Amino acid sequence: MQLPFQQVDVFTQTPLQGNPLAVFWMGTHRLDTQILRNIAREMNLSQTIFVTDLPDPNHAYTVRIFTTEQELPFAGHPTIGSFYVLQRHGYLKADGFQLSPAGVTRLSMDSQHVIWFSPPPGMVQEIKGSWGRLAAALSLEIALMSYKIQPRKPVGLPSG
Repeated sequence: MQLPFQQVDVFTQTPLQGNPLAVFWMGTHRLDTQILRNIAREMNLSQTIFVTDLPDPNHAYTVRIFTTEQELPFAGHPTIGSFYVLQRHGYLKADGFQLSPAGVTRLSMDSQHVIWFSPPPGMVQEIKGSWGRLAAALSLEIALMSYKIQPRKPVGLPSG
């Protein structure tokens, strides 16, 4: 069996840095769960994502996400990585809707090529705490974190 895939480094612009991810985008719709699990185990990454249905006219596509041990309903870096791969291969333009077992995630890329997403309700929780402690834990200078984060409101699939 041959399936095209791409390994990408999420959360970085530097090769071999960031969070590695395997993205399979063709031919996975016909594979059963055990085969997908076995492929993810073989990839031996924290997560592997399978695009089971390519984007439709509304820019909606379906995914399944696996660790080496289990299937996940949602995960952040596979969401971003699969959107990036689908864009790079010409399946999406500036926005898309990822359908996962957790629900609908709206994604978009801004003019600076930053990918934003609104996850399904209940999948991401706000963390209370100190920006200074967070910066120290991530080995960042606090000046880099001095902007205000604006949450995006979830948006449903376009009607039509």
